[in-house]
Amino acid sequence: MHQNYYLFERQVFSLNRLCISSRIAECFTHRKDELVIALESGEKSFLRIGIGSQTPYILLFKAHVIRDPHTYFFKELWGKKINGFMIIPYDKIVYITVDNFFLKCVFFGKERNISLLDSEKRTIQTFKKSKNSLNSHSKDFPSESVSPLNLKEVKRENPRQELRSFLMTKVGGFNKLLAEEVCFRANLNPEVVVSELNDRLLITLDETVSTLLNEFKEEEYFLYEHPQEMSIMSLSELKHLDPGYNRKTFHDVNTLWKQYLYQFQQINSLNRILNRCRDKIAGRIKYLEKTLKKVSAYQELEEKKKLSELKGHLLQTYSAEIKKGAEKVNLKNIYSDDGKQIAITLDPKLSIQENALKYFNKYKNIAELKGSLEIKKDTLQHELNYWNKKYVDTEKIKNLKKAEQLEQLLSQKKLIQRDIRIKKPESVLDSSSFNRMILKQQWEIFIGKNSENNDLLTFKFARKYDIWLHAQGVSGSHVIIRVRDKNQKPPMDIIEQAASVAAFFSAGKNSSTVPVNYTEVRYVRKPRKSPPGTVIFSHPNTIFVEPRKYI
Repeated sequence: MHQNYYLFERQVFSLNRLCISSRIAECFTHRKDELVIALESGEKSFLRIGIGSQTPYILLFKAHVIRDPHTYFFKELWGKKINGFMIIPYDKIVYITVDNFFLKCVFFGKERNISLLDSEKRTIQTFKKSKNSLNSHSKDFPSESVSPLNLKEVKRENPRQELRSFLMTKVGGFNKLLAEEVCFRANLNPEVVVSELNDRLLITLDETVSTLLNEFKEEEYFLYEHPQEMSIMSLSELKHLDPGYNRKTFHDVNTLWKQYLYQFQQINSLNRILNRCRDKIAGRIKYLEKTLKKVSAYQELEEKKKLSELKGHLLQTYSAEIKKGAEKVNLKNIYSDDGKQIAITLDPKLSIQENALKYFNKYKNIAELKGSLEIKKDTLQHELNYWNKKYVDTEKIKNLKKAEQLEQLLSQKKLIQRDIRIKKPESVLDSSSFNRMILKQQWEIFIGKNSENNDLLTFKFARKYDIWLHAQGVSGSHVIIRVRDKNQKPPMDIIEQAASVAAFFSAGKNSSTVPVNYTEVRYVRKPRKSPPGTVIFSHPNTIFVEPRKYI
């Protein structure tokens, strides 16, 4: 309905009353597709004219401070008074008359623009670059009156046309929404062929159109809101809409239009943010699925160990025949019946015996390696589940603030570039705000990324019965074992593995063993005015472990 002629007509009528005799202080733009005309008439105001393809408008706002850079236009109008507003019937082209000048506002079509015309209707300047040359004459201009439509006469010219299409093309200013409203009120099928309408039905149709047009002149306007659909503006009641629409009533068309524009911009921003977030989340899911597939393939370690040891034996057997400095060799497998050739990659900087030893040792600690891969697999699966849920949850987001929070979350995770529109971004804290791993498919381990992140982990995210760990006497990450039931403490092997992680993410990572302190989070506190990451704690336990990364 925002593209309907009658809305523009009613707004032109309203602006004639509100803006006539106002003096133009200046004309400028500070955003794409919008011209601002600063008016002085007692109280300062802005006449904002938007010619964007999705949201055309001509609205009056209270003046406010605009700090964005200005580009100035139409200086010939500065200091002059507005004489009135006119509109081309059914074409939605608005003229603003200012002494011996006209501002021509074209809101639709390929040539959407605002042009300054002289008294002879010749173009002096345009708001946007135009293919039409300057000093060209404007051919269209408001006529004095428009003849009413005689539906009976038009019917003879269009007998095979559907009623909905008939109304849209033959009744001036009608669109699909108004055509369907007329059909509903007249109790007619919009898809009925016009030739099937008898004179009585045509009279009913004509009366219904006239009634609707008269309602447009009343001082009551409506905004229909729907949770899953775009809002609809109307100058009359729309009785054909389904009950899911919530109707709001306005007594000023300018206020109605501003409310609609605000909602449109909110929904547009919401969809833009959600689409961006969905794309980035989908990319992360794809990466995790690919990585998880690789990790799962690495679990076939026994076969890999056998092949690696075979390569070591073959290198020892053929050591005398292999040239020094070779990067790759193909050797006959003397340990199999088929004697198939096996390709072996070599480090040219090492001797053949050293290369053989490297293959022997590659899967030496196979049990330990399997454990690490299992932890990595569980951790990746946990993160994959997290992002899959986030993606599904985006479908439930109908609020711009929640969409912006999701966008900020992805920004914190480095999945999208930080949005410069948010000057003071709100920190979104959840389990993905920290490094994490899963032990035995049950115990979540969270690891601080830096001093500030350590504080967030320990004092904002952790619960009081969680287990807190930190390498003793050196700087390092805070590590948390999530305890979901205070009566179910983590077993000692889980504490040992978490302590190994705390040792690895500390300044003592290169030591053979590192003492690690652990206690419940409720016994950890931050000294007043202390630097980020600094804590003091009580009820400590200490365990000596070998630093291990796991993930």
